[in-house]
Amino acid sequence: MVDIVLNRACLEPLYNDDRRAAADIEALLRGLACLEDLVLRSHADLWTVPLIEREHSKNTMAFAEIVYSFYGTQERHDVAQFFDQLQRMCPADAGLSDEQLELLLNCQVDGPAPSLEATFAAVQTAGTDAIQCALNDGVLASLCRNDQWQCDQMGFVDSRIDRPLTFDHISAADHGLVVAERRRAQTWSRLTARNFGVLKEECFPHLRFGQEVEGQIEAFSADLLGLAWKRLWDLNELSRQVGAGALNLCGLEKKQCGIKPETADTMKSYGKERRFRDSNGEIRIFEEHLWVGGLYRIHIFIHQKPPIIEVGYMGRHLPTINYPT
Repeated sequence: MVDIVLNRACLEPLYNDDRRAAADIEALLRGLACLEDLVLRSHADLWTVPLIEREHSKNTMAFAEIVYSFYGTQERHDVAQFFDQLQRMCPADAGLSDEQLELLLNCQVDGPAPSLEATFAAVQTAGTDAIQCALNDGVLASLCRNDQWQCDQMGFVDSRIDRPLTFDHISAADHGLVVAERRRAQTWSRLTARNFGVLKEECFPHLRFGQEVEGQIEAFSADLLGLAWKRLWDLNELSRQVGAGALNLCGLEKKQCGIKPETADTMKSYGKERRFRDSNGEIRIFEEHLWVGGLYRIHIFIHQKPPIIEVGYMGRHLPTINYPT
């Protein structure tokens, strides 16, 4: 789970332009939507956090009120839905251990991190919220009210710690794409055949895996594991789109995605070779497949209810009519 810490510094002073506030909120939420499994930490309930003060009036409009106004628009309706689905935690330090709180209170911002000097003023402005992200691998979320929030990563140095403290930052959609790719690369760098069972849900959150896959991975060609992870990520993205109703995997769509069925003759002669236990332990035929190099395959089953892709086999190609061994 990724902790998103809402940057209090970007909430003041209050906006006096409704359109600018709405645009900045939309940009931030579209950036956050690039990440998976989020919890949004805020110092206060976003229904009570004022963001707009209309000129010549004392009336204010809260952060969440602005987001809910998006439901009345076609182009921002999806942003309001995303905000509704976000897990929100208030106060921002809820769930932190005593050790984490002590580190947070004692950490010092002594200087800029190498190669991130341009972000140091923003770190100082964000203060405790920035420190919390740096210490707990969180993401600082800001409204892009000025150029200091136009970055996807920040950092600083605490002279008592032997390494620079860096953390991700999002205020726009393009930041979210960069941060998502960087975090995915960090996770993949730790992924091996041995720890696949532990990390598979973190790396590929929109896939299911049959009960035999972990054992199959251990026998997978080490030289092709990197390509296998790439194929799984492609399937993960397809499964995400299918689950969101944005893609219907049938016919041409499958072919374009590299998903192929077996021939009728192969299934007649070797269908039993494609029977594996699914995630529930039930025997299922995993016919459709993708290539991983010349000799290895990933066999899948596309569930309809709920719509999701399940991987049942990863290994050397299974017997076919043309290649029975």
